[in-house]
Amino acid sequence: MPKKLTLRDVIGRIIDEKLISDEGKLTFLATLKTSAYEEGHVNWLKRNFEKWQKETEKISGLSFNYIQINKASKKGVEGSVAIGMNISGSFFSTPAGNFAFMGNVMSAIRKTLAEIVISCYAPKFDYKNPLFDALHVHTYVFTPACDISESCTERISRLTVNDVIFGGIVGRCGAILQGIQYDINKDQIFVSLRWKKHATEAERDVLEKVFQAYFSGMGIDCQKLKIQPQ
Repeated sequence: MPKKLTLRDVIGRIIDEKLISDEGKLTFLATLKTSAYEEGHVNWLKRNFEKWQKETEKISGLSFNYIQINKASKKGVEGSVAIGMNISGSFFSTPAGNFAFMGNVMSAIRKTLAEIVISCYAPKFDYKNPLFDALHVHTYVFTPACDISESCTERISRLTVNDVIFGGIVGRCGAILQGIQYDINKDQIFVSLRWKKHATEAERDVLEKVFQAYFSGMGIDCQKLKIQPQ
């Protein structure tokens, strides 16, 4: 497989050379699956795909139109990464003008090009199981599952003013506390965090369990903890 790939390199031995031109470009789409379901995952993927794009264009001769990351609707569901690309060269239709046949041929060529990209120039990072980007500030939100008596409300208010202890606990889990807010009208607590380094799902699970245990010690159940949508 040559480093600078052209359409002629791919189909030259299969299709009549007279039907192949070295001028122009042929567009095609490669699609990858990913388990990304939060914006923090998407941000990490964007950074890595940007680097991969530059490297791939340099060694392959291919060019990119776009890289679109479609995150999954929730954890455990698959999302996708759509990669629009170009290869140098174009393909003339046959004199017979059989449009259905030509459509099938072009579809097969584009599918082959996508398979070549995925097999020969595949990203070396784990796009299927992305990390959570360390620079992304995310906010957990939950409704305290307890009787919001005056004493409980006071405890929450004190926590939002003096969050040093909670910040230290979060810090030992590898995250940095950005702030805590309590919306008394909506009866919701908002906790903003970011990671010290890109985080795995396992690290996030540990943080959330510690998070829930801390609030449980305050008499506040936050089992329905979720990240606020961006």
